Amino acid sequence: MHARVVDRIAAITGLSALLVCAAAYAEPAAHFSRASILFGGTVAGNTSFTQPLFVTNTGDADLTFISLTITGPQASFFQVSGGTCVVGVPLPAGQRCRIDLVIKPTLQGSGPQLGNAATLTVQTNAIPASTDVALSGDTDDGPYVGTLMPVPQWLDFDPQAVQTVSTPRTLVITNTTRFLMHIERFFVSGNDDGDFELALNPECVPGSALASHQSCTATVTFSPSAAGPRSSEIIVRITNSNDGLWINSYSLTGVGIGTSAPVAVIEYYNAALDHYFITWLPAEIAILDAGVQIRGWVRTGETFDAYVAPVTGTSAVCRFYIPPPFGNSHFFGRGQQECDETAAKFPQFVNEDPRFMYVYLPVGGVCPVGTTEMHRAFSNRPDANHRYFTDPNIGTQMVAQHWLLEGDGPDLVVMCVPGPTAALD
Repeated sequence: MHARVVDRIAAITGLSALLVCAAAYAEPAAHFSRASILFGGTVAGNTSFTQPLFVTNTGDADLTFISLTITGPQASFFQVSGGTCVVGVPLPAGQRCRIDLVIKPTLQGSGPQLGNAATLTVQTNAIPASTDVALSGDTDDGPYVGTLMPVPQWLDFDPQAVQTVSTPRTLVITNTTRFLMHIERFFVSGNDDGDFELALNPECVPGSALASHQSCTATVTFSPSAAGPRSSEIIVRITNSNDGLWINSYSLTGVGIGTSAPVAVIEYYNAALDHYFITWLPAEIAILDAGVQIRGWVRTGETFDAYVAPVTGTSAVCRFYIPPPFGNSHFFGRGQQECDETAAKFPQFVNEDPRFMYVYLPVGGVCPVGTTEMHRAFSNRPDANHRYFTDPNIGTQMVAQHWLLEGDGPDLVVMCVPGPTAALD
């Protein structure tokens, strides 16, 4: 627990102006699985295997694709061959789609053409609106290229709980030429490489050789170290035994989603101040429970669950501290716009954590299936304070004490938290 947080919780006085709560607002956010795609070697006139680019909407509003454009020196070599990311078709929050790409090089002179390059530019309604992905690949008219054929062409793992290991997936690569090919390297690299573990059978181990049309097998497991979209590259580097000069390096993508278990958010009450406070931070909980550094706070027995890292479809909750001249209290804002508007309207407030926890946002006051309605009450006093609760009976009690209920729809829902919620003893 930061010392400044301890000091700020220690004495809660009054607030000279009422906090006007802004409406929650949702925004899209685009997460790209790769910043570059290496196609390796391809025979001139042939089409490579598919290399996908996965795009995940990690925001809380629809993501719309405006354009997919390929530019650069060899732009004509590269093509968007399909996929599920479609221009003009919204991608809902928490969902993922795929842009399929291939290289189909044409021969321009004899001999190898190394480093063919282009750029895929993806325009969306997110911020930033434009994202570039580098494309590269080699070509030749000889029989040595096009050496690698993977099955499957990419690895897409099911959602996996953080720090747990997935069911293994098998990756088979085949030497499609009539020459002996040597495996120089076979490894995981880049992005979230520690989340993907590669095990090779003897035929795939660096230093081994693959005869014409021989295959070797690798096993890949996914163990996310954090919640949200995860991705990495499986790099295979092969040389031919005919002259040993042609070297092919390919990147094969592996992607997955890490899911986190929710944590309990504990509610405290200070009778002398008639203030409520919530936290999931172990250090804060320990200090408040001990009652030595900060006195007067006791658990109410109420709790709810929330995520401490992004989970598909969730929205960040910001935590503001209101300094002593203005109230010395805390406010937890839902959605990016509420947090931004609170900061703009009250520049004296301190945004202690723009992503203190993650919850779902209601749509028209309705929560997603499998979540619990969260309500918010405002004290409507100069020493402004808010209370967050899932039990509607608490709302009735707060109204009887002249607190004001806030939220959307007829039931005044402000947030949606994971799963059914029970009180703590």
